[in-house]
Amino acid sequence: VAEAYPYSRGADSKLILPTDAHNSVNGMREFAIKAGAQVTYVPMEAPGKQTFKAPEDGAESLFVLTGQSNLSGLKGNLSLLAEAKSHGYNTLLDAAALAPTTAISLRSLNNSVDAMAISLYKLIGYPTGIGCLVVRKEFLTKLQKPWFSGGSVLVVQAPNMGRLLLDGHERWEDGTVNFLSLIAVPRGLQILHNHLPTLAQRLPHLMHFTLSSLASLKHANGKPVVDMHSPAGPDQYSPATHGALISMSFLKPNGERFLPHDIENAASLANIHVRAGCLCNPGASTTLTGMEDMLNGFDMKRIDAEGKEDTPASVTESYAENEDMEWFIRDGGVVRMGFGLASNISDAATFVEFARTFVNVSQATKDGKTVGAPKLQKITEGEILRDELPAAPKKSGSVFAKLRGLRRRTSVLMH
Repeated sequence: VAEAYPYSRGADSKLILPTDAHNSVNGMREFAIKAGAQVTYVPMEAPGKQTFKAPEDGAESLFVLTGQSNLSGLKGNLSLLAEAKSHGYNTLLDAAALAPTTAISLRSLNNSVDAMAISLYKLIGYPTGIGCLVVRKEFLTKLQKPWFSGGSVLVVQAPNMGRLLLDGHERWEDGTVNFLSLIAVPRGLQILHNHLPTLAQRLPHLMHFTLSSLASLKHANGKPVVDMHSPAGPDQYSPATHGALISMSFLKPNGERFLPHDIENAASLANIHVRAGCLCNPGASTTLTGMEDMLNGFDMKRIDAEGKEDTPASVTESYAENEDMEWFIRDGGVVRMGFGLASNISDAATFVEFARTFVNVSQATKDGKTVGAPKLQKITEGEILRDELPAAPKKSGSVFAKLRGLRRRTSVLMH
């Protein structure tokens, strides 16, 4: 969509992007800029208050919405798609993070989505490199493919310049289709279809348990062990507006932040997988951690001394003239953990116990080695359901009772 959208050069074409977006969405602006379109961002503080001004003279314009943020976990206001459509915009929904835990009905959105991007890897965890663009046929005919290769063309003249592209979806399927991985699609989608209804019940309980447990962790001086950025705590979480992930920073007793990648390394030693850094979402990362001014203050050199764009020399110059850039790239961002199709209460409890190992800890590394996080034995569901987990949140019994019921209906996933 990015490279083939027919922006009206010299007209009032617009591309509207969310600040809370993956770099796969941010990168769309490069094509828009080169086509002379105006690129604007919707701030995170007011994602549902976007107002649309119809493009002048019917200039082709595109509105992109993040269905669910991969970093903040916030869910986009899907009603904005219909509003944008009513003002003459085409619409694209990035559903890569939303689709794995949410049933999406394009029909219920009143045909307000022209294209929707999803990833099979995000849906079921395997395989990588397989995705899908769900697109309206009339929108597909509007796109103008700027190049071709094997598999997408019917006839090519050489040395003459004529070519006849294939029609429909085949025009966009370049090269050999990854048929060895595609055999996983039907089975993977069936698994997701079978268990998607129970995720809407199970994941909120895991989130409430984890958020409440993390909020209860304090250093001896009373300061929190974890600073939860999004959601900001158990009272700020709603499954209607937030996905099943938590972005956070780990704090020392003096309130200073542990470096995110130090926490990621410590978690790996405890056999726990978390992500650290900006997670390819600089807008949300810097907004949640208060580093917007630092990021936007960098002088990004795209042109080198010889007038060439995006060369190693221009990158080196950017590093040299921005003393905080290396620190920002290496040590900025958040720690993110999340729940999905295979997650259960044991996973949540084990992460809480991992976080507990940082109580009264002031350093995560010593002599270049990670400290403060011993290897943990994974806590079993039975141990949790017998209320043997230390510092369980208040009224957790009701949560555990519900989890017992969910276990009976989702036994494959709860073990």
